[in-house]
Amino acid sequence: LTAAHCIIGSASQHRVRVGSTNSNSGGTIYQVAQTIVHGSYSSRTMDYDVALLRASTAISGSSSVATIGLESGVVSVGTSAVVTGWGTTSEGGSASTTLRQVTVPIVSDASCNSAYASYGGITARMICAGYTSGGRDACQGDSGG
Repeated sequence: LTAAHCIIGSASQHRVRVGSTNSNSGGTIYQVAQTIVHGSYSSRTMDYDVALLRASTAISGSSSVATIGLESGVVSVGTSAVVTGWGTTSEGGSASTTLRQVTVPIVSDASCNSAYASYGGITARMICAGYTSGGRDACQGDSGG
């Protein structure tokens, strides 16, 4: 599972590293055989920004590889969410090679639409989380998980 805006080029140009918290070493690398971008994805509005990557061979589970449960209901404002990624650790900074995580609060759609009004706001299929100022958050390069 990844973000559709992260899919550039053909499936053969993508690989996934599984079972490592380091982006450059460890785990097992799998070739991507197929990319499946949501049929309603819009690069203009970022609506339906979701895609699947199908590996060319089955990914085996282990002590460092497991599936995650997906939220089945509505996530309430103020609920804590965990964001992970190998993005930059400061605006305009270098990408991290070690997987990082941060806990952020879910924000109301009204607050998010206000903050992103100049970008067209958010849609009903988006979730908004983070701090309005200060605090730790996701950064450039964290997209796609």
